[in-house]
Amino acid sequence: MRRTLGGLKISELMRTIILNEKEFLAVDYNRSLRGFWYATVKPALDKLGRLSPADQTEEELTKWDAKLSLYMADLVRDGLLTYRDLNIIDTSRQRANPAAHYRIKPMDVYGYQVNIAPYPNIILCTEKDTVYSIIADLARLFGLSCISGKGQNALGAMEDLIRGMGEAAGEGIEILTMTDYDPSGYYIADTFQKQARDLLRALGYEWADVSTRRIGITPDQLTAEEIEANKYTPKPANRAKWFRQTGGIGGQPQGLELDALPPDRIRDIFVTSLKNYIDPENYKAFIKRAYIQQVILKEMAGIIRDIERGAIAQEADNITLKDFNLFDLALEGFDFIPVNELCENDRDGAIKEAAINSLKALGGAY
Repeated sequence: MRRTLGGLKISELMRTIILNEKEFLAVDYNRSLRGFWYATVKPALDKLGRLSPADQTEEELTKWDAKLSLYMADLVRDGLLTYRDLNIIDTSRQRANPAAHYRIKPMDVYGYQVNIAPYPNIILCTEKDTVYSIIADLARLFGLSCISGKGQNALGAMEDLIRGMGEAAGEGIEILTMTDYDPSGYYIADTFQKQARDLLRALGYEWADVSTRRIGITPDQLTAEEIEANKYTPKPANRAKWFRQTGGIGGQPQGLELDALPPDRIRDIFVTSLKNYIDPENYKAFIKRAYIQQVILKEMAGIIRDIERGAIAQEADNITLKDFNLFDLALEGFDFIPVNELCENDRDGAIKEAAINSLKALGGAY
């Protein structure tokens, strides 16, 4: 490998590594550009002897990040590949495509539950947006709280989170954190705990305790080969203190980023840790009830659609829309079309009667 590629200019080498990844892609999960760096690019450069000890520092890795981003963007613009070709997803920026949305009222009648919230006072925390999508999935499944953030700006988000717990906050809070294995990551984990304690006191729950457990990333969660490929030297700030506390890696003040872990490993670490907090018995009654609900709703779906068709055919031409300006709605802050406010309600009785008549007409068909 070194004989074949070692003499290439860095620009040629980076493009070769990227295009080779497209042709021989081995990962079947979404990852960040930083994850691609740790899994593929950095090990390749290491084997080719193109990384010096200085390149293992956090500052220099940031520069390599920028180079990788530049070469990726050039190849995409040239039409030679796409980010999706390499399963690279940018989770750090919000975006959305338009889609049809539905309002269901009352939700507990026309929908069936797919989860419950028995543990709002257990918080899954991370500093990485790339990891947040995983913990958000787990939080929805188990009925937990979750947060992503770092620094003082996260305090407001933590306040919203604790307020949303309601009285459960008074029972105390359990925090499971996953952060980088470096001084900054350890500081962020401690910050989550301090923020929760300060806010509980400010919100009148002085008696409530906060317990924090940092569950990763740690060197023992990676193989020796993965550690060698992913270790780096953190910035000097608080590094000596952190090194005394953790021992770094192999007796050296080196750390690891969360991006070194594939998504399935991150999920496994959280799930394994949650077994100490979650009682599966809390979900069984809900599962039975939800199953009955969804069977009933599935059976009723055809009937409802037939009733709708009959009522729409009879009444759509009779409904009068109020005079409205769609652009005024946008200026007022609406993010949906307020249907009830835009239609005259003088046909409500007729629509209900049409629905009942449609149901009666369908009586013999079901």
